[in-house]
Amino acid sequence: MSKRVLIDFRHGLGDVVQSTVVLKHLQKYRPDWQIHYRCGIGKESAVKGLCSEVSHDKQPGPEGHFDTKLVPPWWENYCRYTYCPNSKITNCLAEQFGLSWDATLARYEINVGPEALARCEQYLASIGAEKLGDRYKVVVCHYEGNTSSHKKNLSQWQMKTILEPALAAGYLVVVLDWDRRCRILNGKTIVTPPCGPGDIWGGFGTGDAETIAALISLASCYLGIDSGPGKVCSATETPSLIHWTGHHPIQFHDPAPNTVHLVPREHRKMPPMADQSKEVVQQIGDFFEANYLHRFYDGSDFGLVIESRKWLAETLSIENPPIPVKCVVPTGIGDSVWALHKIRAIFEKEHPGVPIKIILCGDPGNTIDHRSLSFLRRFDFIESVEVMDVPVLQSKSNPTDEQGRYKYVTDGMHGPYHFLTPNHALERGVRLEDWLPEYPCDWDVMKRFSLEGTEKGKAAGAALGKFVAFYLGPERGNVDEGHNRGFLWEPKHWNALGKWFTKQGCRVVVVGAPYDRSYWEKYVREGVGQEGMEWVDMIGSFDDIGDPFAFLLQAKCFISYQCGLGIVSHYLGQKVAMWWRPDGDSCHPERKVCFDERMAHCWTNPALRENYLPLIYKRETVADVIRMVDDRGWVK
Repeated sequence: MSKRVLIDFRHGLGDVVQSTVVLKHLQKYRPDWQIHYRCGIGKESAVKGLCSEVSHDKQPGPEGHFDTKLVPPWWENYCRYTYCPNSKITNCLAEQFGLSWDATLARYEINVGPEALARCEQYLASIGAEKLGDRYKVVVCHYEGNTSSHKKNLSQWQMKTILEPALAAGYLVVVLDWDRRCRILNGKTIVTPPCGPGDIWGGFGTGDAETIAALISLASCYLGIDSGPGKVCSATETPSLIHWTGHHPIQFHDPAPNTVHLVPREHRKMPPMADQSKEVVQQIGDFFEANYLHRFYDGSDFGLVIESRKWLAETLSIENPPIPVKCVVPTGIGDSVWALHKIRAIFEKEHPGVPIKIILCGDPGNTIDHRSLSFLRRFDFIESVEVMDVPVLQSKSNPTDEQGRYKYVTDGMHGPYHFLTPNHALERGVRLEDWLPEYPCDWDVMKRFSLEGTEKGKAAGAALGKFVAFYLGPERGNVDEGHNRGFLWEPKHWNALGKWFTKQGCRVVVVGAPYDRSYWEKYVREGVGQEGMEWVDMIGSFDDIGDPFAFLLQAKCFISYQCGLGIVSHYLGQKVAMWWRPDGDSCHPERKVCFDERMAHCWTNPALRENYLPLIYKRETVADVIRMVDDRGWVK
């Protein structure tokens, strides 16, 4: 007698794809069951044809009597089986259904119909994809998942670098990205299918399992991570590579003849093998290496990129050119110009004849991290600059030492990139010329900085006559970041300083980027008016970074919160007074991050020191600043 069973499966896409193996087992070993499978919208298409009825959570619930209603447990597997995958599948089969794993039923299965294939072919034609036999000259990839991202996801720079051989060979790249997180899209050769009304997915806001399978099945290859699409690819015949960093495929994936798993060479030290007996480690590791297609990398971020590129080139039968040498520097304007003081000497000695290409280590989707792009492009010896999320800290989870100093990746070559992080030395009070002392310090590097096309800044300065410039800093940096909390320098102190400059016949101008505006407007502007002063607001007035420097050079002096504007203005010869934090006063709201106080001056040009006043918050007062500026005759 048949038995009507409801399986209510409330999990993600990858889990639903894995559950197709459970359904295949039930078809064979529970043939009398009539299964109604219910799951989230977009996932139900993964199980079509593997059970009697299917519905999703945006539809009315199934009606009628069920002999059994199941919400299957779907736990991670720590049973440490030595004869089968340690996946959620084998857990569920044994604990929910009392079934043993059948290797003949172990592959994920998604039935792709002609409608889904037609939709995907139409989409590929719309982006100009070339057809190669039954496939297209396209690489599909997915590299940012929604769960355990720190153990799964690839960085933007990793994916971009991996894809370079395919792009050079004329392949188009289709990124699966329903959350709009991808920062490497260019709208031409790297694209993502739209998500919304009329899309290929069904218009419900995310991907559809069958359509993802159809799209991957039409591609020349697939590059992915441990995610939903990473499971879908193993239900196709498309050559696929899954990248593993913190998880192990024997626990989170199942064997498939089209899927290669790129794992660290020391994968036997990862869960579920970690901390187990030598015999268990040997047996589980041997099972994985005998039953899964796999390749090894050295465990580093760069090693993963290098081996992935090799697989991609071999799979597509294309050339794999060497990854070009690029220099990785911190993203700030001041941070980057510090590196420029030695970068040419380093390249002349270590990479003769190689053009200087720079990666700013930031978030390519964050406007603030782009602030140095136009600045660096004004140096005639720099060939290119880009923002990429190459990490410069040794550890995200433990970024500082006991003193609160950042632990940076060591200077020098790491994979194809040359890291230059002068911050490590400067934040410990080491002079800039003593950082990497084997290379001479180019104190004249700003002579290679072009001020061409800065007429707007020059004209704005000329129109003001006698003026001083203030950079007040951003709201968060002034107000709620600090180990001792509270204002670094109270707004009334800016007002008092401005009042003195006004009495000296100077107009006071506030400068900064648009994201600096809130501190001025919330905390300083009202007090300025109450004192009867009219400061000139030029925050966000310049689009190109050259204009602010052309403007600041015409000021009598520049009083500044610690920033790149002040650092570069000093190197250009301007008179600068700049505030720095006392040692022990954290610049991070959640942990101790602080710097040696000598950082206030250990980067300065020896020939220009008389034009610079290092100031420490909570130590120098308004009266101190006025006395020092007056003694030096900066506004006469």
